[in-house]
Amino acid sequence: MSDKKYVHFKEICQGQGLKATNQRFVIYKTLVTSHDHPTADLLFERVAPDLPGLSRDTVYRTLNMLASKKVVQKVVSPGGATHFDGDTSPHHHFLCETCGHIYDFTWPDFEMLDWPEDLGRLGRPGRASVLVLGAGRCCLADRAESGAPRGA
Repeated sequence: MSDKKYVHFKEICQGQGLKATNQRFVIYKTLVTSHDHPTADLLFERVAPDLPGLSRDTVYRTLNMLASKKVVQKVVSPGGATHFDGDTSPHHHFLCETCGHIYDFTWPDFEMLDWPEDLGRLGRPGRASVLVLGAGRCCLADRAESGAPRGA
C-alpha cells in the first residue's frame, strides 16, 4: 500500500478520534487488500509475521473497533463466524454454504426499495445488508468437474 493509502488511513482514524498506530494500519491494510472476507483468526495469521508480539486479542479488538466506527464492516454467517470486509461501499454478500466462501455483489433494485411500514415499530433503520446463502461458483465448478449431480 502506498504512502497515499497510509495518509488516507490516518485521516480516517483522525476523523474517528483514533490513533493511527502501525499495528492498526497493518491490520487495516491487510484486510482492505484481501478479497476473501477473512475472520479475525485468519487475519491474525496473515499479519503476525509482520508484527512480532502481536496478540490475537489485539487483532480482534482492532477489527471490532474499526467496524464500530464504520471503517470496515462485519459479515456474520449463520453459523456464527464473523468475517470482516474492508469494502464499506454499499454492497451485499453471497455465502457458499458448502465451503464458506463469501462473494460481494450489488443489487441496485434492492437499494431503491422503501422500508416496510411496520419496520418503524422495531426502531429506526439505517442501512440494509443482504446475505444470500447457496452453492457458490467455487463448489459448483468442483461438482461439475467431478460429475456429481447439481443438487448433491
